[in-house]
Amino acid sequence: MVFLSLTLKNIKKFVTNHPLMFAFLIFAQIICIVEVYVSCGMAYNMNFTQQTMDNQVFGLNFDAVLSWKRDIIEDENGSFIRCINTPCDDEGKSDDKLELKNAIPITEAKEQIEQLLSQTKNYKPKSLRIELYESKVLDKEKLLATDYISYYPDLQVPEEYSIYQKSNEKIILAPYNKSNGEHSPLCNFFPGEFYRLGGSDYKLVGSASYNYIPYNALPDDFVVGFLKVEYEEKLTTADIDQINMVMGSIFGIHIKESFTPDAYDPTAVQLSTMLFVISIAVMLIVLLAIAKFYSFILDTRHETLAIIRLCGCTRKKANIIYMAEILFTMIITTVAGTVLFRTVLFEPIANMYPAFKEFFIPSVYWYIAASYLFVTVLILTITVNIATRVSVKEMIK
Repeated sequence: MVFLSLTLKNIKKFVTNHPLMFAFLIFAQIICIVEVYVSCGMAYNMNFTQQTMDNQVFGLNFDAVLSWKRDIIEDENGSFIRCINTPCDDEGKSDDKLELKNAIPITEAKEQIEQLLSQTKNYKPKSLRIELYESKVLDKEKLLATDYISYYPDLQVPEEYSIYQKSNEKIILAPYNKSNGEHSPLCNFFPGEFYRLGGSDYKLVGSASYNYIPYNALPDDFVVGFLKVEYEEKLTTADIDQINMVMGSIFGIHIKESFTPDAYDPTAVQLSTMLFVISIAVMLIVLLAIAKFYSFILDTRHETLAIIRLCGCTRKKANIIYMAEILFTMIITTVAGTVLFRTVLFEPIANMYPAFKEFFIPSVYWYIAASYLFVTVLILTITVNIATRVSVKEMIK
């Protein structure tokens, strides 16, 4: 209670004797915590932008079937036998037979894929996934209404398929139970069993989320309905236009629609970096200004400090009294700055940088505020220690 009473008296005396300076310090502390929030948000946004730009994915839709009508086949006791998927057209209408007019035969598609990778090698192809069908006509009665995936063997593949990446064996991975196999007629097959594809028997060797066949073992009569290629390079608008032109020249009339990534904008990243650096610089300047002002205020209290030291107050206790005063104002201004940032500044910034909304969850506010208070108190503790290090004799002079 004594420390609290002294702290409040010191603050009151500070406000009375130096009202403009006190107002400046309060304002500076509020600005400083706001700068901390903005800087942290900008740093996260830069990282988020970097991750987004690393995902440079193009998609080419030839005749991909976007939806299926599922029919569950059960025996007379109601036990599950298999699932038959009837494909739907662009309007969502199901048909027992659906002709894929634009789908490319796998033998032709492989040649075109080689051309695509060769002509876009400067952008560093990272992965290439193709989605396939057993024929150009998806026939419910022949159980052809099912799709498969494969990955180009010399590029990255998901870990679950990696051991089969360059295999030439006629093997297949598929969902083979009811809970995750309703997309495939293979759902009632088990590892070790064989399934007939393209005139050859394919051995089921394991389970996966999708029907998967190694690229080097694809049946010749399969057709490609969708292709997705990802590049490592950050692509500008000009780069994307160039890749689209290459894709158009190679796949021509087969392309039903295409999907392109967002273009990398170096100017936007540079601006984001510049704003982050400016925010950090302003924060450091304001912190140093706060420390300098507190040093000046403490210098004006040398006479008061000398009296309480002569009355038995140790230097350690004097430090605690002054730090309590500083900490009290810092907590108040931190709360005020947090409220200002959240209620006034957050939405305008988040509209420009959507990653802000993802970053600023409640726990982040606590973490940033605590870190800011720790650093600030550390700096001001040094300031107070320097101010109270002066001898009583020198204070009286």
